[in-house]
Amino acid sequence: MAKQHVLIGVTLDKFNGFTPSMLISGLDILGMKFVEVTITVLGELETFPRKLGRMQTAFHLPLVHETGWDLSCLEHADKIAQLIADLNKHHALLKIHHLVCHPPECIHLGNSLPAAQEFLFANLKKLDIPVYLENIPEYTPQEFTQFYHQARQELGAKIAGICYDAAHYYITGIDPVTQYTELASEIGCIHLSDCEEKKDAHLPFGLGQLPVKDILKAIQKSRYKGYVTLEILPHSMQDLDAYIRSYLTTLYYLDYKKYLLTRMRLFFLRPLINKFIK
Repeated sequence: MAKQHVLIGVTLDKFNGFTPSMLISGLDILGMKFVEVTITVLGELETFPRKLGRMQTAFHLPLVHETGWDLSCLEHADKIAQLIADLNKHHALLKIHHLVCHPPECIHLGNSLPAAQEFLFANLKKLDIPVYLENIPEYTPQEFTQFYHQARQELGAKIAGICYDAAHYYITGIDPVTQYTELASEIGCIHLSDCEEKKDAHLPFGLGQLPVKDILKAIQKSRYKGYVTLEILPHSMQDLDAYIRSYLTTLYYLDYKKYLLTRMRLFFLRPLINKFIK
């Protein structure tokens, strides 16, 4: 996590018929230098890398509730092997700085946790890219800490640190500010989005109940210099303004100079943005 500046970006996936290759240009116009991508971009190797420019990326490894498998699912060994081969081959082309990985979730499919965890660690060892482990609602803070330390012991420097997801703590009744403060020394990437009391709804800031400003103040106070991904999932172009406001709020607390520059960009971009919203 030896970075001089925080990098703030968004989750980039298919949206409203637009592919990541089509959407990346709009994020570049906003001045973003970082995005977090998914397995979708592996189907766009002819187009997506050309649009990246000087952007860096992170790659969120597959999730059971999205793809039906993750890297702990023994019954999907062939798909996992292909993904590992693709990432090792193309990570430089896709400018992947790090991977984000959840603890085993295939236990929902009937797999035993020890076997799933062992298989996950074995697969992570095969990857040539650093990995951040993300807290998930299914794990208590104590369970996640135990998993994290087991992974560090097993995989060593391959585990770059923790991906802190504030909403994952909040929806289980755990204070996300306290958790950030306790884990700050291990955190190298952050996921932020607003949420409902018991649902990880991936909302723009201000549309849910997460104490977003308190969290941003804690991050600011810690002089954090890692990566921040806004995991906001807009439902339509009508959400674009709220999406941009969330990005601006994050910049305001964590990169004020870029906040001012982005406000200037938006002044000139407003007529174009209004066309998409209408």
